[in-house]
Amino acid sequence: MKKKLAYSKLWFRSLFFLALLQNAFAQPGALDTSFVPFNDHSFGDGSGLSNSPNDIVIQPDGKILVAGSFLTYNGINRPRILRLNSNGSIDYSFLFVNIDNEPESICLQPDGKILIGGTFVQINGVSVNRMARLNSDGSLDNTFETGQGFNARVMSIDVQSDGKIVVGGYFTSYQGITANRIIRLNNDGSIDNSFSSTPGLNDDCNVVKILPDGKILCGGKFSVKLALLNQDGSSVSSFMLNIGSGFNETVRAIALQDDGKILVGGHFSTFKNSPANGIVRLNSNGTKDDSFVSGCEQQGYVTAIVIQSDGTIFIGGNFFLWNGVSVDHLASVNINGILEDGFSGFSSTVSCLALQSDQKLVCGGSFLFSLAMPQTSAFRIGRLNSDLSYDLTFSHGSGFNASVYATSIQNDGKIIIGGNFTSFNQFTGNKVVRLNEDGSLDNSFNVGSGNFNGGVRTVALQADQKVIVAGTFSQFNGFALNRITRLNTNGTVDGSFSVGLGFSSTVHNLAIQPDGKIIAVGEFGTFDGSSRNKIARLNSNGTLDETFDIGTGFNGTIYALQILSDGKILIGGSFTQFNGTTVNRIARLNTDGSLDASFAIGSGFSSTVYSISLQPDDKIVVGGGFSSFNGTSRKRIARLNQDGSLDISFNLGTGFSAGFDALVLSTAIQPDGKIIVGGDFTAFGGTPTTRFARLNTDASLDNTFEPITGLSVNGFNSTVRSISIQQDNRILVGGDFLSVNGVSRTRIARLLGTIACQ
Repeated sequence: MKKKLAYSKLWFRSLFFLALLQNAFAQPGALDTSFVPFNDHSFGDGSGLSNSPNDIVIQPDGKILVAGSFLTYNGINRPRILRLNSNGSIDYSFLFVNIDNEPESICLQPDGKILIGGTFVQINGVSVNRMARLNSDGSLDNTFETGQGFNARVMSIDVQSDGKIVVGGYFTSYQGITANRIIRLNNDGSIDNSFSSTPGLNDDCNVVKILPDGKILCGGKFSVKLALLNQDGSSVSSFMLNIGSGFNETVRAIALQDDGKILVGGHFSTFKNSPANGIVRLNSNGTKDDSFVSGCEQQGYVTAIVIQSDGTIFIGGNFFLWNGVSVDHLASVNINGILEDGFSGFSSTVSCLALQSDQKLVCGGSFLFSLAMPQTSAFRIGRLNSDLSYDLTFSHGSGFNASVYATSIQNDGKIIIGGNFTSFNQFTGNKVVRLNEDGSLDNSFNVGSGNFNGGVRTVALQADQKVIVAGTFSQFNGFALNRITRLNTNGTVDGSFSVGLGFSSTVHNLAIQPDGKIIAVGEFGTFDGSSRNKIARLNSNGTLDETFDIGTGFNGTIYALQILSDGKILIGGSFTQFNGTTVNRIARLNTDGSLDASFAIGSGFSSTVYSISLQPDDKIVVGGGFSSFNGTSRKRIARLNQDGSLDISFNLGTGFSAGFDALVLSTAIQPDGKIIVGGDFTAFGGTPTTRFARLNTDASLDNTFEPITGLSVNGFNSTVRSISIQQDNRILVGGDFLSVNGVSRTRIARLLGTIACQ
């Protein structure tokens, strides 16, 4: 473990310095590549594959082809087929393939072209009818002509040494010509007439495998479930004689040993009427090899078999036991079928396996995690090292497994993150974690087995770097901590922070005064049993500050909060009254909690305020879901003068839009006065800018900022909820998103704020 940790640190340092060089020439708004919020020594996070894969193939360059019923990978639209880099990230050099139904089989040709078969009938709008060939970049190979194609599902494909292609499946015709469940094609997709598909097989063929001598093994649902064919399609009579009555149920998998012996897996429970649960080994002549001890449990079945170079056999399927020992859907056995020690499988069915040249094993199925590392999610695809340990260098995702709501940057550059998540890079991080400056997890900040029973909506750093966290939670490790607590600098709960009964409902925002007192705002009606409608001030020890008197308080939720240099307090939300006085969605309070009537907003905002930021000149930038301020059109963002009047010099035209429900949820001001805006919008002033933008001080869109420049406008693929600007002007962004401009960044990202090299 120490060696792994040392390797991880070295890897991060190397990547960090390389990223600094890349950042030096990048423009503002570009992803900060020195911030790596995914652990490339972990299996990652994200949503992984949205459904099960059917086949996995490893290319000679180590890239991984995956096909199946999934529609997305890590939340990125990649329906049914994609290629991964060796570290598990999406290979964007493999073009988007618009395939209308699921592939069942992938087969890689020696020239790098990719054969696929399944239930699909179209690719990129072109009729292909259940089989096609892709070029190495994912584009459709139009030189492979299937004509009418197959009349039913293709299940398996294998390529002979001469380039001819053997295809098995459920079909009974190809290009209108009879072909009973098996056929051989020429390299251009035409029928190889030297191979006879009649009579062929009398029921479905699930798997075909070409032997070194050119003969063809096929397994499936047909009469004896396994057959050996000559190169002309006729059956090998001596093999079939030895098979006899064959298997009692479907064959799903075949693997060939170097010595010519044949491993056969499937749903069967007998071979030639003798017990053979899920897997047997046959000699090359079709007789049973009794030296192989089949240990699959009686009700289990096998779907995938691969063999390591040292003879170790990996067996995947839907079974829990091997000869009475728990294996959970994946067994590793020696040449005689004896289970190897010290291995744990996956949480559900393993449907496909692929062995890399370094003998690492890529596994696909319906599972959500590996039992070898139960704290590590493996959403339907994972990788094992050659020694059967879980491979922490395969990352199919990154960052957090649920929304990030709050970010706060410490004096040393470390970052406190709060949200709804329960893990970061598959390692436990329940609702609050601390990251190092490079995006790696700071293990010195450790809440132990800490378990908040609800989300963290806001975090605030004290001068001593203790962390106030608040949100929807009411318990921590079973102890009552109603919606607020304080953590020590190492992440443990600070027992000296005494809040009694705490808040009666959600806290949305916090701010700490220079004297250490704490302002909290949200949905609550009481604090520690005392009436405090939507806003309260606490003493530094967590008790209620009775001198802060708000009377009956606010009649609606408060989301936004800023403490001004004179100690007055700006707040925004959905409220329309304070203490009986009309104040539509924004107000300023005096230091004693009374309403500051000199802050004159007229009729205020037309709808909810979610964000307030202060410029260096004390003008106020406000974001939300509103469409007007004091009767003047201001869509989702406005700037107010210090007295509460509208700053008409900040003229944003049609503002932010995304239909009726466009929202600005977060704003931040750079030292040069430019305004960073995040939320749930798709355009500003008619210019596409997806959920993130930078405005100049006059409210014009800053076209030098990368997320809205170029021909392809991708931006953030889901909601931005939090923005923090570091001292070096880099921009930390949190939210619900899984990608930024098509690059995987799961709910946390950092952007460059300025050009490093002029």
